[in-house]
Amino acid sequence: MRGGWGPTAVLLLFVLVSLPVRAQEEVTGQAWVDFLTDWYVTSQHLVELEVGPKVLFSGGERWSELTLTPAYELVAGPRFELVVRTLFSWVRQNNALSTFEIRPVLGFRVYILQPSEHRFMVRDFNRVESRNIWYDSSRNWDTTWRYRNRLEAQVAINHAHLSDDHTLYLLADAEAFVNLGRAAEERFNDNWRIRSGFGYRLKYEWRFELLYTLQLARDTLLADFDFTNHIVRVRFKFYPRHSLRQAVAAGRARNYRLPLK
Repeated sequence: MRGGWGPTAVLLLFVLVSLPVRAQEEVTGQAWVDFLTDWYVTSQHLVELEVGPKVLFSGGERWSELTLTPAYELVAGPRFELVVRTLFSWVRQNNALSTFEIRPVLGFRVYILQPSEHRFMVRDFNRVESRNIWYDSSRNWDTTWRYRNRLEAQVAINHAHLSDDHTLYLLADAEAFVNLGRAAEERFNDNWRIRSGFGYRLKYEWRFELLYTLQLARDTLLADFDFTNHIVRVRFKFYPRHSLRQAVAAGRARNYRLPLK
């Protein structure tokens, strides 16, 4: 365990010193819940479905969101994954406006440190998004593009491997959002997001995570001012047992015991 916290501590320190200074901002509190399930079709091909309701419980007008995200992932090598997904999002932006978004995403993950070599995992997730938003006030579509980069770390606490059953683990990540051109018009246009928390792998089928997220965003819809969002996030992950054999094969292809999502 000694030394296993190093990458996580470095990641958090890097993010904290990199955050921009913000003169005027509003503070909100939000609650997010994610339900995620994965199926390994073969040892290299994974399909995923995630559903996530979100709600604002403090700070300003009512806001809520519901997302549905089907995805496909290809294990292209021991340290590389290709990710293709499409997010469908229904958002109540404020008391007067609602939006619907279709967001195709193309990205890839690179594993920097793998659990076969250490008791922790570090990987980098890059993606480009095409954001197609329909506004109910104008009944028009608007398209913008965005790049995202997230550096992730996980550390096993009570076992030697993250893939062991009954494993408690610490996770932390930092993500930057870069608008490619103009920003989409929305209540919370993200700039930075950092999160940390704990997860528990009960067994192969079930994992649970409790996270705190600090999100820095800008209102590009009406006021063009900054938000600091404090988010409590709960994640439930389910991996069907019938895909376990393919998952084991995928883990061997990546050179570790079982896949980590």
